[in-house]
Amino acid sequence: TGVQTCALLILIKELNIQFASRKQIVLKTLYLYFSNKQAYSNHSNMSLFGTMSFNLVWEKTCAFVLNNQLNNRIDKINGIDKTRLGTLLGKNKLRELIPFPYWIPKDAKNSKEYKKSKKTIQLDLISIFKRDLKRYFIIWDAKYYNLILNTKDKIKHNPGVEDIIKQYVYYLVYADFIKNQNFDYSYNVLLFPSEESDIKVIGKVDFEILRKALNVEEILVMKMPANLIFNMYLKDEFLNIGEKVDFNI
Repeated sequence: TGVQTCALLILIKELNIQFASRKQIVLKTLYLYFSNKQAYSNHSNMSLFGTMSFNLVWEKTCAFVLNNQLNNRIDKINGIDKTRLGTLLGKNKLRELIPFPYWIPKDAKNSKEYKKSKKTIQLDLISIFKRDLKRYFIIWDAKYYNLILNTKDKIKHNPGVEDIIKQYVYYLVYADFIKNQNFDYSYNVLLFPSEESDIKVIGKVDFEILRKALNVEEILVMKMPANLIFNMYLKDEFLNIGEKVDFNI
């Protein structure tokens, strides 16, 4: 078919520029499958593929299923109050509100001599939605840890203090925007996978010195069924956060 031919041409093109052995094996296997399914079924060689960075898989799948808005233009996001946006602000992507550090030489005489860093902090995802006419702004950080947090056991498999500090910084980045938009609710959430069937907040994280200095709330700790996230990702579906997620504790 035309689709099959197109797929084969794309695979051939990619094979011509890929020299990593693992990638070549994957591409050749795909080519064999699409070109002749019968020959593929008789293919005796077996190759196994995996990743040592499954945390990135969790981050990417959560970003999709929770309808990440970071890469969307602000004035195109459902739930934004456009009357509060200035002429330029609405044309920016939500990610573009993240500032960059500047290195300032001792002999700098004006801002043109500042050295802007090439990189800045990277957020996983932000959700914006409405529930019962109330507007929500959620900063999520997807953590692939088997967190244990209850009164019976010692805390286990928890992120380090640097992750907590970063989470407060993430909120600080968008504090002015949250105020500008006058959101009814805003939450800062560390999101962990679970093998249970329910989505639930299991606790909070508090770094008191930062919380008081920034005048913000504690960070919520939430567990999300891994099967739910992966199945919805494979089905190309978004989770209706307004109906399914309760941020109360």
